[in-house]
Amino acid sequence: MPPSSSPSLPPAPPETARTADACAGWRVERVDATGSTNADLLAAFADAAAPIRPRLQALPAPLSWQEACTHFPPVARRARRQSAGRGRLGRPWVSTPGNSLLFSLGIVMPRPLSALSGLSLAVGVAVLDGLRRLPLTQPGRLGLKWPNDILLDDAKLGGILIESAASAPHATALVIGIGLNLRGDIVLATPPADAPGTAPALRPAVLASVLPADETWIGNLDAPTGVPSSDTPEAPGAMDALPHDASDALPEAALAGILAALDVALARFAAEGLGPFRDRWWADHRFAARAVSILDHGREQLRGTAVGIDAAGRLLIAPDAAGDAPRGPLQAVTAGDVSLRLAPDATVPSATPSSDTDARA
Repeated sequence: MPPSSSPSLPPAPPETARTADACAGWRVERVDATGSTNADLLAAFADAAAPIRPRLQALPAPLSWQEACTHFPPVARRARRQSAGRGRLGRPWVSTPGNSLLFSLGIVMPRPLSALSGLSLAVGVAVLDGLRRLPLTQPGRLGLKWPNDILLDDAKLGGILIESAASAPHATALVIGIGLNLRGDIVLATPPADAPGTAPALRPAVLASVLPADETWIGNLDAPTGVPSSDTPEAPGAMDALPHDASDALPEAALAGILAALDVALARFAAEGLGPFRDRWWADHRFAARAVSILDHGREQLRGTAVGIDAAGRLLIAPDAAGDAPRGPLQAVTAGDVSLRLAPDATVPSATPSSDTDARA
């Protein structure tokens, strides 16, 4: 047992409380090294011996998250090291064992591909909920950046990459990749080159800077139902048992919290889409009401103030006025290949999150 001076874990926020719609269990695979956990799970979905598309088409409709989990139990695959990890826009990820959490989650979401808009935003909310289950000294410093970055203040803590494996009219097989800097000097994703006249790419951050230095608190953390704890690698579901390594304690603690929050968030997204997450996401968006730039392959396409997200998860920007001309209509930016940066002269103007709009960039 940890000493009595060890900090106690905060209660889980209501959003992460397990419900009847949550999955009964998760299968967790742990490997020392692989090319990419996303690629591994995409390959598993593409297994010629059990092709995924006909199996999706055979699922009953309508389908709940719990029913999807029964037919296709979620699989989480964590690696200590990745040699071919990648982030959004194909940027390479690099990692050092024990300094990062690198994992992917293979799921079947009971929604067609066309109804998955905003899923990366909902996953971002769940990641923050999971991390806030840990005894953070300053949980309010965690935040999000559109469309899929996890931040600590204005620095990059990690990112999310979602890829589809196959789809049917009422279900989609997905792989959700998550990478987080936990400790040490590490850059998870190689930053793109800075465009002239724009703010630089985000610097890296580590979660350890808002955690107690004494990691004995980890002994107080319960793994979510169905997820083997780090000290019982032989438990059902741990397909690839790893030799014990003390550096695994923090990654396993973060993994347990995030999987518990994701189970609830994915069930809710399956039933209701992005709607229940919009206010939560905007409240944690670090660039909310700030001057921003939209870059497309390094070239600035739009500059203005971030004022909200719409029902599809598009970022709403009030464009800057040109000279004496009035501001144009709100622009709704789709993630695609664009990047969001703070404008070089970014301040915090008084702006209010906007309602839905059909305006497009």
